[in-house]
This record gives sequence, C-alpha cells and structure tokens, in this order.
Amino acid sequence: MTEKKPKAYPAASLPLSIAAVSSYLDTTVLGSTMAVVNTIDSTNKYIKKNISVLDDGFTIVAEKQFSGRGRLGRTFESPEGGLYMSILLIGRELIENVDSVTVRAAVAVKNAIKELTGLENVGIKWVNDIYCEDKKICGILAERIVRKGYCDFSVLGIGVNVTTPKKAFEGELSEIAGSISDFTKVDFSRNELCAAILNHLEKTLFVTDKDESTRILDDYRDSSVIIGRDVYISNGEKTVRAKVLGIDDLASLYVQYEDGLTEILRTGEVSTKLIKGEDK
Repeated sequence: MTEKKPKAYPAASLPLSIAAVSSYLDTTVLGSTMAVVNTIDSTNKYIKKNISVLDDGFTIVAEKQFSGRGRLGRTFESPEGGLYMSILLIGRELIENVDSVTVRAAVAVKNAIKELTGLENVGIKWVNDIYCEDKKICGILAERIVRKGYCDFSVLGIGVNVTTPKKAFEGELSEIAGSISDFTKVDFSRNELCAAILNHLEKTLFVTDKDESTRILDDYRDSSVIIGRDVYISNGEKTVRAKVLGIDDLASLYVQYEDGLTEILRTGEVSTKLIKGEDK
C-alpha cells in the first residue's frame, strides 16, 4: 500500500476565516469589520457596490475571484491558492492620491511577506507589483472614487499568490507569475498573511509625519527591482525599450531611452515589463 505524502504546506491550505484573521490582528481601523467569502467576482467591486453600508477599514477577503482586475483595465488572474483582499478607506484626506496609496501599500505588503517568510529577495516592481527573483507574486490596485452624496473614498485591492500552482497561470502570465511557496519552505496560513498585511498597512497608510513619509518612499526605492535595469515601456499604442534611472519624490519613473533622451513617466500613463538577461 502506497503511503500518502503529507501536504507540503498544511497551514497554507487552511480556509480563511474572520476569527483566524482577527486573532493575528494588531490594528485600530483596518479589519475592524470584515467579511470572508469563498468565491466572488471582485473584492474591489464588492466594496464599491456596498459603500453606503460599510465602515471605514472594512476588509473583504476571498479564496478566489472570477473577475479580478488590475491596473489599466487588465484582468487579474485569481485562482485558488491565493489571498485576495480589498480594504475600504473613507475620507482619508491625508492620502493625497492613489499613487501614494499604492506606494505605501507596496511597502507594507513587501514587509509583511518578508516578516512571515524571512525571504530577503522580495522587492517592488514599479508601480504596484511585488516580485521575488523576477517572478510576480502580488499585484496591488488602488482606486479613489468620489460619488455625489458620498464621502470621498479609496478602495485598496491586494492579490497574493501563496501556493498557487504554476498550471493555474496561462499565456504570458505563466512566464512572469510565481507563488511565495516557490521560494520558501516556511509554512504559514493565509489568515496570518492577511493580518500581517493589514498590520503593516496601518503603519504606512496613515503616516503624516514628513520624515516618516520620506522613509517610506525611500523604502520603496530601496526595494525596487527595476532601478538600473532595462525595461519595455508600453503606453497602449507602442512599446519601447528604456533603462530605469530612478524613482522621483512623486513615485514617478525616470527613464532613459536608447536614443539618449530621458523622461519622467507617471504611474497612470504606462506599464513596464522587465527585460530578462536572455533578451538583452
């Protein structure tokens, strides 16, 4: 009789639950009210539909999404084995724009993953992706919306590949996507990861001190996997090659094209793709 092999990551396979996430939380606002669902079209969309009855800091967490969305209207693949969550932020005037939310969220998620796994090579690909060894393990989407009759609010969506199998990704995504389990044997539950992300978000999102804000932006720059590298830059109409020289104080990308010209790229305008060694 063949002995069954134990699951490689038993904790990671535990179901999501409000009680489990709450047991790891150390926040005042974020996650103070919460919902956990098995399947949903989009966690961001759920919050936008139900804004009138939700509290500041409300968090919805899903096992999978069937209509997830990323930057620039792209589809965000959300298969089983991941953690998909969105947070409502109401009336946060101190968060000036979604770019600031994205930068601070990226730093928080990166720190949460490093805290749980001990991985040192977790970095940020401008503007909203978390990478490990040139593989995308997380995407972030911040949306700020003003509706007549309602307060100004932001919805912050985060999707993390925890133990997502490689076969779950198709096409071009299969070449760049990875999961945390590809890089570490540390076993942790998605409940722990959800709470760790919320804990770190509360340390970054609502910072008003100028020096601390600068420190967060410096952390974002220092964690960049794109500075100094060649990338393909696409604005929807054409794709060109450039070298990334840096990230400015507004989190915009400073690049130099092959003809020597330089340009500052705003986050809402373009997307970037790393050029691997074999493409150079």
